[in-house]
Amino acid sequence: NAFAYGNFVDKEKDESTSTRDFNDETGYTFFSKSCMNQRARSGNGQVGTIYEPDLRNSFGLEVEFFTKKTSMRSRAETMINENGIHMDGTSDYEQDERDRNLSATFNYIRRLDTLGSALKFITDYTDKKVRGDNDYYSFYTIQDYTKDSLYQNNSLSCYKVFNADISFNKQLQNGFKYSVGAKYTHNDMSD
Repeated sequence: NAFAYGNFVDKEKDESTSTRDFNDETGYTFFSKSCMNQRARSGNGQVGTIYEPDLRNSFGLEVEFFTKKTSMRSRAETMINENGIHMDGTSDYEQDERDRNLSATFNYIRRLDTLGSALKFITDYTDKKVRGDNDYYSFYTIQDYTKDSLYQNNSLSCYKVFNADISFNKQLQNGFKYSVGAKYTHNDMSD
């Protein structure tokens, strides 16, 4: 079996504007405008196979890969007037996120008799990486006072998980059965 798909959103724009006027002594007015543009790309592919060389043995393998990248740019502008005091504000935000996942599974089944007794082995591995780069800048002025702010966040997370499981099931003639097995799991996380 095999399949693949992709999703590509080149532009997803959103713009909004808000205005408020109050007819009172404060002379309060408010105006804001925001714009957002987002791009997203993702893809997924999977391939798997089962091989049975004879009636007693079966091998299976499956591999899957997933990737996603999202970029978003947004900008906001604000103007406020109250009691003769004027304030202007502008902010820009840039966000880039990437997500990648690779997983693989292998199994082996050995049928021991016609009653359903079997030896089974399965192992799987997952490797996932998530990265984010975000920049934020804001600038505002009240009368003659100016202030700005700059913020940056870069994150990286890596996950690696390995599992191995072996089991033996013996089916008896009288309907009873017994099972024994062992499982090993290893988790590695870097954040």
